[in-house]
Amino acid sequence: MLKVLIADDEAKVCQLLLHLIDWNELGLEIVEIVNDGESAYKAIDEKKPDIVITDIRMPHFDGLELIRRSKERFPNMYFIIISGYSHFDYAHSAIKYGVEDYLLKPLKKKELLRALIKIIEKQNALKAMASESEKLQSIIHNTEEKVRKNLIAEMFMNPDGVKKSIERGTINQEYHCHFVDGYFSALKIQPFLSDDEWDEAALALLLSKLHHMVKERIEACCEELVTSVHENYVLCIINTKDFAMQDIKRQLNKMKMDFSNLKDIFHRVRVIIGFGGIKDHMSDLFRSLEETDISILNRIGDPGKHVIEYDMIRFAEVAVSDIVDLKFRNGFLGCLERFDTDGVLEKIQSMESRLESYAYDGTLIYNCYLEVANIYLFGVKNYNIEVDVQDIDWFKKRYNMYMTLQDVFAGLKRDIREMLLQYEEKKKMADKKPIRMAKQYIHEKYNEALSLDIISAHIGFNPAYLSYLFKKETGKNFMEYVMEVRIEHAKQFLIHTNKDLHEISVEVGYTDVKYFSKLFKKITGLNPSEYRKLYS
Repeated sequence: MLKVLIADDEAKVCQLLLHLIDWNELGLEIVEIVNDGESAYKAIDEKKPDIVITDIRMPHFDGLELIRRSKERFPNMYFIIISGYSHFDYAHSAIKYGVEDYLLKPLKKKELLRALIKIIEKQNALKAMASESEKLQSIIHNTEEKVRKNLIAEMFMNPDGVKKSIERGTINQEYHCHFVDGYFSALKIQPFLSDDEWDEAALALLLSKLHHMVKERIEACCEELVTSVHENYVLCIINTKDFAMQDIKRQLNKMKMDFSNLKDIFHRVRVIIGFGGIKDHMSDLFRSLEETDISILNRIGDPGKHVIEYDMIRFAEVAVSDIVDLKFRNGFLGCLERFDTDGVLEKIQSMESRLESYAYDGTLIYNCYLEVANIYLFGVKNYNIEVDVQDIDWFKKRYNMYMTLQDVFAGLKRDIREMLLQYEEKKKMADKKPIRMAKQYIHEKYNEALSLDIISAHIGFNPAYLSYLFKKETGKNFMEYVMEVRIEHAKQFLIHTNKDLHEISVEVGYTDVKYFSKLFKKITGLNPSEYRKLYS
């Protein structure tokens, strides 16, 4: 039997856990119940349980610290966290430590059972691998399950091969499935996470939960159900004898509460189910699979729904070219060429206004968004505007953040504005660099013959353009700046040395002492002798 330790500072919760399920029936034994983190750690050291069910907040040190310390010594120990706190940071930290599940109070028998069974199955799989005969059986079973799940993967990677299997009537044999004559559809269950800090481990746990949820809800309504986690979503192939799939639709609508409960652990996650068209032949599943993508896109057109049926979508009777027309394209590119950021943003705003009456068509919104992004990418490349984003795939990924028409265009405006401002800042820094170099050269060589041509040659710049930049950045022309630097040095010589006026004049780059004196008085209001008497 697997040994179980329970740790919770609430005695009532411990008693509830003790009597919530039949532990013996599962092959589990409660070896200890403790009420604080320090006692739990000592009990783990002594009893060496296989499974620890712990509250996340306890006296002395909390559940997260208990898991961290225990995992260092017993890396294969299984942990289930229970908590009355739906805090994002706790869930995130727990997932990083490799907990098996994160359950919220009040505890539900079904959720606890599922978490325990998942652990038992893992443990049984490990035990089975110790025996050669059981190992062989496990390999056979896993191979069959893998082949079954590969049906969905191969519909993407090898569609011709799957179609031939369907046409030959060998699909069940080749993929270990049990499809029957009837009706077919595809489902796509996609989570949308608002926080960038969720890592792969968190997403994997979320997808695992969604996978279990959808199977639990609709498996009994299907003649055959094939599911697979694919990239960042869950895909399902459904086969029923009900042409309308009413039972399945009812179960999917009930999942709204399941998804709502996920938010306690996964922060502001939103889950959308794309329901592809119902087909009366399996060969049409490929089309249904494509339709799940269109359904997911239509979250923009119907932001209140969590189940979007392709067969219920309305499509606008306009083309992308009717909205993003030649006038828009030329105006947008004209603003980019002039580097008129406000003008670019106004064009995007006008696009949003034009699309408001077609907001019900999520596919149109998406395609218009991509068209504007493509025009932008063409413009920045054509006008040598150096921005970090050069690929339309970046914009496609960003689109997963949006749930409404307003989100789409607010996000597009924000992204483009930030990119253009960053470029503008880089350009300003680039323009300032030659001025900094020119100033440094002047301060180092102020007592030598200086001219715009000499400095331009030194820093590798066109004299006329350097003169323009110098005036723009400093507010002074080149020779005015040279004179000010020389006079500042002359002041220091007058105050801190006993050198005569002629020596100082030569030291700061003027061989004509009369010209130097005249220049000094023009800039300071005093002649050199008066300045020395006043300040030395």
